Amino acid sequence: MWELEEKITGMVKKYLADTNAMTIQGWKALEQLGLDHRCGGIKVSVDGNYVATRNNRSIEYYGGWEYIDASFKMDAGEYCFYDGEASRPKSVIDEVKDLLENGWVYDSNKAMFVNPNEEPEKEAINE
Repeated sequence: MWELEEKITGMVKKYLADTNAMTIQGWKALEQLGLDHRCGGIKVSVDGNYVATRNNRSIEYYGGWEYIDASFKMDAGEYCFYDGEASRPKSVIDEVKDLLENGWVYDSNKAMFVNPNEEPEKEAINE
């Protein structure tokens, strides 16, 4: 039984990597995507057209994703995958896609999307 669990975990990790899933966490980034920060960290794949989470209870409660039909979600290993054909995951995927197409990048140190083409705000100099 543990062998099966190990194989599934390996396959899920490979799938996440193969579909270029981005790990997004932090209240600023989640709110940039239209999610309540209490939804917790997510993985978003524009290529695979899905949102995955390890904590589906939080995203279902705080994100209203409990209303997503069961045909659009699947548990695999430690993750619950939500198909981008459902409206709520689609809006998150579309927002990530839009940000990336407009030159924004996810800065994991700041836990938010930033536009590297914009100059950072200058701090006031105290003299």
